[in-house]
Amino acid sequence: MKYELAPYDIALIAGGFTVLGALISTLFGYWLAKMLASHTARINACAQLRAAFAPALVRLDTDRAKRQFPDDPAIDAFLREGLDQHALAVEKFRPFVRNGDKASYQRAFERYRQAANDGLLVATAHEKNDPWKFLEDKIHDVLQFGNT
Repeated sequence: MKYELAPYDIALIAGGFTVLGALISTLFGYWLAKMLASHTARINACAQLRAAFAPALVRLDTDRAKRQFPDDPAIDAFLREGLDQHALAVEKFRPFVRNGDKASYQRAFERYRQAANDGLLVATAHEKNDPWKFLEDKIHDVLQFGNT
């Protein structure tokens, strides 16, 4: 039994595959654009998070280089004044943290917030030789969520 396709049938089949290919290409293009937009938004939020904490990291590093005494109220005031900006950046970045890491992210920020409120003198109890490192570590604990 031999079956031959008429030219009309061949054109119909070819047209169907063309429509199917166009549909698949459109869906793939949409998915790719959505992924790119999401990735770009995550990169921007990560940059904002890092930028919010940069002044604190620079100030801690500068004071460490000067070996300024840890009970200097200026650094403690500087860190406390920056907490609002840090909290805002943390909240802006929160949607980009994986669901399984959200609790750890919150704990990391709470530990930093507590350390910043306590100040360098209390940090001396944790890191006797380098209290600045104690606060830097708390900041880096928050910033690590922007690395993945």
